[in-house]
Amino acid sequence: MLISAPLCGTNEIPKNPMKTPARLRTIAVAALAAATAGTARLPGKPVSPKDFPHVYDQEFAMSSYRAPAYKTYAQALVDELPLKYPDLEYGLIHALLPNGAEHAVIASHRPGQVGALDILGDNEISDNQLIEINPRMREGFSRTVIILPMKNSKGEFIRASWALYFYTYPTDDVRKVFAKAIEIRDELAKKVPDLASLYKPAA
Repeated sequence: MLISAPLCGTNEIPKNPMKTPARLRTIAVAALAAATAGTARLPGKPVSPKDFPHVYDQEFAMSSYRAPAYKTYAQALVDELPLKYPDLEYGLIHALLPNGAEHAVIASHRPGQVGALDILGDNEISDNQLIEINPRMREGFSRTVIILPMKNSKGEFIRASWALYFYTYPTDDVRKVFAKAIEIRDELAKKVPDLASLYKPAA
């Protein structure tokens, strides 16, 4: 389910989901209710860090972007996520490509996903500063996926977004998971000068 609204400050759960695009409105209202009602019930059982990274069988429409031979700065940021934040299964970065015409995954713990073309909803998150909160169950694994726009070291939004996959329990409060995602995003923002830096070689 999706919460979608302009973000402002640290309390970024939207107050009025009816201002969201019509295409997203129904699921935005449902998500807001879950996020503000107390405890969001997530299906299934948690996974343990020993299962990282869980591999899904999925095919992606690919963009023109291909991971370079060197490790990019974006990939280095993604690689450190589960090491620094044990609540995360893995993460990835969506971004506007240097050609200015496509949005795609530019870093992921699943190498085959790098270069995957973003769908419209992914574009909207970075272009319009929206958020997505998505409790999900896949192949017997429970998690909460939160996608939110990336900020740079000046606190400005850039044309990129984080997708953070959290280990979650059925009784976890989604508001706390969301607050953790904001905390992680803002910590990592200090390391991102601008969009172009994501494509540079890692130090």
